[in-house]
Parts: sequence; structure tokens; C-alpha cells
Amino acid sequence: MSTGATPLGGGSDFALLRYTSDGTRDLSFGTGGLTTTSIGPFFDGITDLALDASQKIVVVGQSEADFVIARYGPDGVIDPAFGGGDGIALGGSQPAQRVTCVRCNSCKVDPTLASPIGASS
Repeated sequence: MSTGATPLGGGSDFALLRYTSDGTRDLSFGTGGLTTTSIGPFFDGITDLALDASQKIVVVGQSEADFVIARYGPDGVIDPAFGGGDGIALGGSQPAQRVTCVRCNSCKVDPTLASPIGASS
């Protein structure tokens, strides 16, 4: 799995790309192995991801200055059972860099490791 942001004319979106064990794109994931999600109008980017106990993909990142958590199914489709029904939860202006999912099917986000996208840590 690879994460990041897709460059667009004036900004970027969340991007997840999954590969098979032989290094080719996993065509069963998203569209042609790629899933993108637009959160805000300009700059969105993922800083970390983890799998929860049900193998759903939980990502953290930021959109503009807002902290974001999003959850996707194993097939790369955003999970509407998470957040406000759109698979996305916004969390204020403190971006987080790491997410850890534990056995109880909950995720812990570590804001102490926060740095803006593009900053070196």
C-alpha cells in the first residue's frame, strides 16, 4: 500500500494505491488499484495509515489546516459507516502523523508527532 496526495490543478486529494505481491497494481482495489478522496477544495494529504481489526484502512492526514481521519474498506471504497456518514472525520487544526489500530477495533491517533505536510520530522 502506498499513500500520499494526487496533484490537481490547484491542489491535491488523498490517494491510496495498492500493489500485489509481484509489484503490479491490485486492480481489485479502488479503480485500477487507486482510490482518491477529495476532502477540501485545495490541499489534502495522507501522513499515515493502519489496518484496523476488521482489515479496514484507517488513514490520517490533513486538509488545508484541518486534521482528518478517513476509513476505507479492504476494496478501497470509503466506509460510509465511519465519521458523519461519508467515511471522513475532521478534527480541528492539529494535524496528526501517526495512527495505530488496536485489537478492540478502535484507533489511536498520536497528535504529539504532528507536523504539517511537507515538513521534515
